[in-house]
Order: sequence, then structure tokens, then C-alpha cells
Amino acid sequence: MSPRDLALAVIATLILGVNFAVVKVAVGYAPPVFVTALRFAFVSLALIWFFPPSKMPPGLWRGVLVFSVFQGLLHHGAMYIGIRGVDAAIGSIIMQLGTPFALLFAWWLLGEKFGWRRSMGLLVAFAGVAILIGEPDVWAANYFVTFLIISALCWGFVNAYVKRLGEVNILQLTAWYAVFAVPQLLIASAVFETGQWDAAMAAPLQFWALIGFMSLGATITAYGIWYYLIGRYSMAHMVPFALLNPVIGALSGIILLGENMTWEKIAGGVIVLVGVAIIQLRGKRTVSPNSSGD
Repeated sequence: MSPRDLALAVIATLILGVNFAVVKVAVGYAPPVFVTALRFAFVSLALIWFFPPSKMPPGLWRGVLVFSVFQGLLHHGAMYIGIRGVDAAIGSIIMQLGTPFALLFAWWLLGEKFGWRRSMGLLVAFAGVAILIGEPDVWAANYFVTFLIISALCWGFVNAYVKRLGEVNILQLTAWYAVFAVPQLLIASAVFETGQWDAAMAAPLQFWALIGFMSLGATITAYGIWYYLIGRYSMAHMVPFALLNPVIGALSGIILLGENMTWEKIAGGVIVLVGVAIIQLRGKRTVSPNSSGD
């Protein structure tokens, strides 16, 4: 991986790590699915003018629809619901399940192979989450934990699916999947949530600044970098950078939100990271056809 791409990968993971604390604060002001809809409304308004539909490659519309459902509605919607009921640190650790899920989807969709070491890494990562869920506060919030696991599953899927699309303009894809995701999220919010508009109107300026960070910082900048790099490098090259996410997420929760750490959280988080490291660092590293190599 080139020094420039290495720096981009670090920037993306830093933003996405801090974003857990940002989301935690934002969903305290308004219902989570509605907050997700606002995030993607901001994204679509920021990008859509640069990518008219006439310039969209015909074959990409299917990818737009898939991303709008699995990345916009399910991954982000479920994550926002889950993070509302658990610490930002817990959310960032559980979301690491996206790594073993990504490996499984890469095997299923892309034919990427893995041996006994990666299989062991899968088991270790899931064991770490099991220990984490056993922590009393986390166990009491099992409803929210379920949504985080669903979110991680969808994250793993889209990480593998984006490689099937080949060379794409990731900002163009983001602009249009955001457009498609907004009505899905608003409908889901209307069905399952109440008081969302009143909450948004009563929220302080900080709330809108948080929406701006999530949309411009996390979705456009960080995810744009992430999927650009995934298009160039194999999953084995990219996913290790996600190891930074729970560390940054946990530190953000402690420093910015005053969250406490217990031995279950620390042990579970460390074991999850060990499992993810085994998956990526001991497995055979292959470079995708679109990659320029190290």
C-alpha cells in the first residue's frame, strides 16, 4: 500500500472511530432512524448536484439500490438504534463483528478462500463479543445489542459487495444511494418512531453540527475513502485498519462522554481484536485485480 493510501486509511478509521461518540450524542436529541434520515438527506444535498442521473452508468443503478437498503437503511439505521441503548465503546466493539462477517461474505460472493487460522479467528472474534454481552449493563441492553449485530452483518455484506461492482465513482454511488435511502428511512421512522420532527426543531445548534459531522465527515469523507481503497486493495489489506475503530470509539466514549470501562468490556474488546487480527494478519494476503499492490 502506498504512503498516500496508508494515510487515507488512517484518516478514515479515525473519523469513523470518533463517529461512534458523535452518533451517541445525536440520538439523544431525536429518534435514531430519523437522525439517520437527516444524515443521508445532508449527504444527498451535498453531492447530488455533481452527479446528474444522465451520467450514471446504467449497470450501477442496481448497486445504488443494494447500497441504499443494506448500507443506508439497515447498517446505519440499525447501528443508530443500537448505539442509543449502549455505550459508544460497546457499540464500537460489537461493530467489529463486521470483520468476520466481511470475510464470510467475501468467501461466499467473491470466492476468497481462508484456512484454519482465519476460521479460528472467526471463533475468537465471536467469543469476544459473547464475553462482552455477558457484562451486566450490556446484557440488560440485549435488544440494542441485537440491532448492532444486524448492523455489523450488513456492514460485512456491503464491504464484500462493493468489490463486485469493480471500478466505480464512490462519491457518485454515495450520492444516489443516499437519495434512495432517505425515503426508506423516513418511512421506517414514521412507522416505528414518534415525536421526531418536534425533537429536531427543539434541538440545539450542536445537534445540527453533529449531523454535519456524520454526513460530511463520516459518510462522504471517511466512507468515500474506505470504499475507494477497498476497490484498490484486497480485504486482507484493508480490514486491519478497522482494528483502530473500537480503540478510538472507546477512547472517544471515555474522554468525550465520560463512559466507564469494566473488565468484561476490556477483555471482550481485546479478544475481539485478537480474533480480527488472526483473520487478517495470519491469512493469505491476496491483491485484487483492481489493486496496484503494496
